[in-house]
Amino acid sequence: MRLSLYAALLCFMVPAIAYADGCAIEKSSFIDPDEAYILKFKEMGAFDPDSNVSLKFDLIVKGTKLVLDGEVSIPREVSRTEGRITYQCPKGAEGDALAACTIWEGTMLSADREGNISVLPPEGGDHAPQLLLPGLGRAIRMSAVWGDKKASVAPWDVFAYKACGK
Repeated sequence: MRLSLYAALLCFMVPAIAYADGCAIEKSSFIDPDEAYILKFKEMGAFDPDSNVSLKFDLIVKGTKLVLDGEVSIPREVSRTEGRITYQCPKGAEGDALAACTIWEGTMLSADREGNISVLPPEGGDHAPQLLLPGLGRAIRMSAVWGDKKASVAPWDVFAYKACGK
């Protein structure tokens, strides 16, 4: 009886321990359910108040040489996290040039183990168990990265925490 009680407690404790691993979001990587895409955050250094960019990431299309650039910003007028994924953008692109190389943009959210939805934590904050990028799969299918010798599997809109990098 006592052994089954300990086993039951351990089952409840493992998810909490796994989430509280102390991995900062800028060191974390996430994967879609088909394991065809890896979303890997990278360290920025300092928050850029001019652009409001708070996080940067790479979206890696497994089985190809494609690596898409991503960033997360916090708009001045609303308290939410907006994401943008681009491909082969010229450095400093703005306006029409930025729009031409943008693959996806939208609200980027996190979800905890209970399904509560929130904004992404800032650099230095602990990673979330899941990320939500609504409409990403459809955007990839309709973009310049889709097709021959490029992406051939559309990602899900949900990515699960995979690992903590250095």
